[in-house]
Amino acid sequence: MTHANTTPRRSHRARRGITLVELIVVISIILLLVGLITVGYSTVVQSARTAKNTAFVQSVGQGVEAFRADFANRLPPLVLDLPRGGSALGSAGQGAFVVADQFDDVTERAQRIRDARYNSEFTLGIYLLGTSDLNGDGQLNYTEQGAADVAFNEDDGLDGPGFRDPGPILAWKRRDARSSQNPRPWIHEPAQTGRTYGPYLEPGNDEFIRTVTNEGASVQQLVDSFGNPIRFYSGYLTIDPAKGTKSSFFAPPELMSSEAAKLFSNNSDPFPLGDDDFEQNFHAKNREMLNADYVILAANADPDNFRTNTGEIQPFGDVLSLSNGSQRRIDLLGTVSTPIPWSEGSFNDAGDVALDRWVEMIDSNLRYTP
Repeated sequence: MTHANTTPRRSHRARRGITLVELIVVISIILLLVGLITVGYSTVVQSARTAKNTAFVQSVGQGVEAFRADFANRLPPLVLDLPRGGSALGSAGQGAFVVADQFDDVTERAQRIRDARYNSEFTLGIYLLGTSDLNGDGQLNYTEQGAADVAFNEDDGLDGPGFRDPGPILAWKRRDARSSQNPRPWIHEPAQTGRTYGPYLEPGNDEFIRTVTNEGASVQQLVDSFGNPIRFYSGYLTIDPAKGTKSSFFAPPELMSSEAAKLFSNNSDPFPLGDDDFEQNFHAKNREMLNADYVILAANADPDNFRTNTGEIQPFGDVLSLSNGSQRRIDLLGTVSTPIPWSEGSFNDAGDVALDRWVEMIDSNLRYTP
């Protein structure tokens, strides 16, 4: 008797390896995912830093407003020069840093402010914190002139954060009545008693505070999370002398709004003087800056994004580091009466200004105006 084989047959499929095309597809997908994750992570990190910097710039602005309330609506004066030990303004007992009110001549005072590009990177640290070496002697007190090694008083009248009355020019200085010089030199002499002012920033902002030492003098500086100094602009030009009207062409270019910078760079004639429609539109986009008593500016960008082999560059939008290894200062102000596009020539010159990079810098800036 014959029996049928009831065992089911197995279907055998030939085994084969992964093809080159499949391998390339898999690798491409992985690389794409890695790229998306990297971009997403970078965006999140940048957003977090921007939020942190924005919050700090707002707190700095609130500190300036608190200072203004304490001093009869007066703003912290621009610190025009750094402490320089051993110089005429830096020797013990003289006072190290310079403010505009130390210059009696109106023209010299205006020129000093213009030379400082309408900003000071040290004003905010000195006046909001109150822990800087103001007379440039290398220590946070000063030695009475003619009495070596005798600690006479703290640099701003108070040991540690905060300060005492900074006096009529808000610089802890007075005229030397004993001097026959004209003008008489300024003596560093803070009040030793009286009310304590500041500090005007809340504790816990150590990552935004940097100590800069210059020829033995230590000055505190406020910086953003990328290490760029936070600038303070006050007294910058807003009036066109020829017209007597407000003009953003005369202000520092880095104070422009992002919309104004893009309008400027996209125009076929970058500086169309005489085009009333363009000028009105351009100034309208800068109205906040034109009407502000002051501006606090943070670059809010990694300097490595704008650096070439020329070395350091602060990405505010006032200096560009070009791909050919040169640097170019961006300046809308040629002279007080004659604005020009850039301080080094027209847009058609060799080594043209990289406007796209300039707009990128302006776009990243964070501004505080009251």
